[in-house]
Amino acid sequence: MKIQHPPLLAVPQRILNKFSTPPGAPCGSPVGHQDKGGRMRFGIKAVGMLVTTGGIMAATLVNGPAASATPSPCSVYDASISNLDGGYGVMKGSYNLKKGPYADRCGNVTRLGRGRVIYFHCWVRNGRGNLWAYGRVKGTAKYGWMSIDNFSSVRHSNYETCRPNADRDHT
Repeated sequence: MKIQHPPLLAVPQRILNKFSTPPGAPCGSPVGHQDKGGRMRFGIKAVGMLVTTGGIMAATLVNGPAASATPSPCSVYDASISNLDGGYGVMKGSYNLKKGPYADRCGNVTRLGRGRVIYFHCWVRNGRGNLWAYGRVKGTAKYGWMSIDNFSSVRHSNYETCRPNADRDHT
């Protein structure tokens, strides 16, 4: 659910005029109205309105923009994913290792060529129903996601579902 902030209030020009430097006066001159004795006075209503408007604007700035109700599909997967699968897969062609389990929505980690091996940590079925493996590229410290469609073979996998902070030996 998106949080709605109150709209910013427009201050009428007549109020702004009360607080602007009169025409022909040097910059930094006092603003307001002079009473019969030549003393400056400000309209209490004008000051109150500006204080109220400033308070609303400050509250909006402090609270910031409304947070999205749905996180990015790529941001929910990170290094907290546990290694729950002892299997591996061999690439059938050249494909991008992804930052999340969506080919078109998540950035690339690196490009992997045909025959490269990925050691699986765990699996997810994304919102489109496609099966993806999270794992490490053999001989590197690169981790990421690869669709099952990109493997020529999958060996010794238990297809364990990804769960943060789980342990293969203590699940």
